[in-house]
Amino acid sequence: MFKSNTKQYEHYAHGMRGRGWGYAFLDPPSNVDAYPGVCGFINENGLWVKICDLFNEKELKELKFGEFSTKSRELAEEQGKLGPLETNTIGRISLSAEAAAAVPGMPAKLGSVARYELQGEYGGILVCHDDVKLRRYMVKDPFRKWAKDNAKLVINKFEDVKKNGGFYVITSTREASEIRITCWGGRGQSVVIGISSEVDGAGKLSADAQVYVGESISGWHAPICKEGESKVPFFGGVRIDYHKLWPTTEKDESKWSGYRGDDGKFMVEDDEYVYDVAITTV
Repeated sequence: MFKSNTKQYEHYAHGMRGRGWGYAFLDPPSNVDAYPGVCGFINENGLWVKICDLFNEKELKELKFGEFSTKSRELAEEQGKLGPLETNTIGRISLSAEAAAAVPGMPAKLGSVARYELQGEYGGILVCHDDVKLRRYMVKDPFRKWAKDNAKLVINKFEDVKKNGGFYVITSTREASEIRITCWGGRGQSVVIGISSEVDGAGKLSADAQVYVGESISGWHAPICKEGESKVPFFGGVRIDYHKLWPTTEKDESKWSGYRGDDGKFMVEDDEYVYDVAITTV
């Protein structure tokens, strides 16, 4: 059975960062809970936890959060099929047809086949067998403003947000219904992946392309989707980071030094501590 631990999900997300698609989930959430316009956090197991939908006025009122407004329209774009997506610690070596034929599960005729080998201490590979759909809002400023305006309320209402260092507002997602993920800890692990057609320079496949995966020593995690559901392997958006500074009773607020928000940082407090808060994008 596939299991996620802190080291795995953090290393996986870091290794996928170079793609510029935002945060990569080792255990992708459902698009029912993770979609553009949603606020939430990643818990200690690397799992997405939804807090609220910024476009749902009832949810915001129940949590006593501030209102959200934007003129931005959500865009949905069918991105098509993609080839295997690996972390930056994995190397790719093309194989001959003869070598591929010796791999169990590989058909005789393939457009391309390669061995993916771990060259670092940890790595992972994502395979999407169906179309990957991109959903996004083109502007992040309204979401950034809401996150900043409600940063104090969120940390005071959700202890788990405080424990996990911050929260996100999602502005873009990439979704697919048939995915597999494998990951390794230990240099030299490898897997063979074959594709029925050639992969273009952007890593895209033809609509009828099939991807075949060989055996992986750690197995393949293939989350099951309900009818009409997709999984979200990547999301982008706005992140609020909290950094504990000093006990609330130690200094009067009028004597606080430091940032006041001009460069993306500001301060908030709960019943116990004052926090330095940074707004970043993912």
